[in-house]
Parts: sequence; structure tokens; C-alpha cells
Amino acid sequence: ELWGMTSGATAPARVRDIRPGPIGSFPTRFQEAGDKLFFTASESVYGPGELWVTDGTLANTHIVKDITAGAGSSAVGELAALGDRLVFRARDPDGGIDFDLYITDGTEAGTNVILDFDDGPDQAGPGGLTSFHGRVFYSVFDPMIGRELWATDGTAGGTGLVADCNPVGDSRPRSLGSLGDQLLVQATSGAGKRELWTIEGDT
Repeated sequence: ELWGMTSGATAPARVRDIRPGPIGSFPTRFQEAGDKLFFTASESVYGPGELWVTDGTLANTHIVKDITAGAGSSAVGELAALGDRLVFRARDPDGGIDFDLYITDGTEAGTNVILDFDDGPDQAGPGGLTSFHGRVFYSVFDPMIGRELWATDGTAGGTGLVADCNPVGDSRPRSLGSLGDQLLVQATSGAGKRELWTIEGDT
């Protein structure tokens, strides 16, 4: 279950018993955004792998949105902060196997799909979500160019391709990480070699 410990406390205290009983809710994938902490948890009514949020109090610890309604899993993953909001990957809201890109402010009404993607042959959806200079960068499959590096500012209009590192196939970007004013990413070039690429902060 979810526990917390305040500054000066001598022992942690349980924040909320999300799934009462012997099984537990297994909170994981913690990501801070603004004054909120987002995480995934399992619960008997909403199902496994749903998105929850807390400010460390019982009253403000709750599910954000049951994207796959009922006990089915939304398979929420790849959490990345975008200011005081959260960008994340989850199942298509229509109950398909595809994964879409979502943004939330921690409320059900403020949780929406940014863009609906074709998952492609690997059915992996957006991956490697990494916050950098006011955007979230990630890799995703596009039927025209394959799996390449994209970024979003949280809006559909501000979501698009950053670089087609491999014009003749998939570059399969992965291992994204920031270093000062640069974003580093491993990707396959047109020559078929896995190389280190950089993105400048104002790109």
C-alpha cells in the first residue's frame, strides 16, 4: 500500500489503504509533477495498472481516471512530468490493444488523449517518455517513417516528429537522457549503426 513520511517524523504512516485486504495495491511508477505525486496502483473495482494521484493526504489520494472502464487494466506506464501536469502512455480508451499518449492535471475532467497513434508491428505505442525543456520526448511508430523520435508540449498541435534519424527504416530511439542543455538518445542511423545523437534545448 501507499505509505509516506513527513519531515521530522520518526516512522512512516500509511497514506491510504487503496486495496483493503491481504493482496495490496502495489503502488509503483512514482512521478512528481508540481505539488502532486502520480503513481500506478491496482484496485478491485478499477482494475490493475490505473493512474492515481496524491498530495500525501488521505483526502487527496484518488484514482485519476479509469481509462479502461471497470476491472480491465489501462496498463498505464511511461510517466513524465510536464510542468505541473503529467504525460503518460495508456491503452486506447475504446478498449483496443493500442497505446495512446495522454496528459492529465490530476483530475478526471483534465485527463485527455493528446494523440491517437497506430502502434505498429510491435504494438508498443509511445515509449521512453523523457521531460526536457518544456516538452516530453519519446519514440513512437509512424506508418510512413517507422519508429522515430517525437516530442509533445501537451497539445495535439504541439506534437510532432523531431528527427527521422534513419530515412530508410526505423531508428528505434531509446535510452533518452538529458545533460545540461542537451538531450541524448541512442538511435540507428541510415547506415544501420546504433549511435549517440543529441538534441539541443531550443530545437
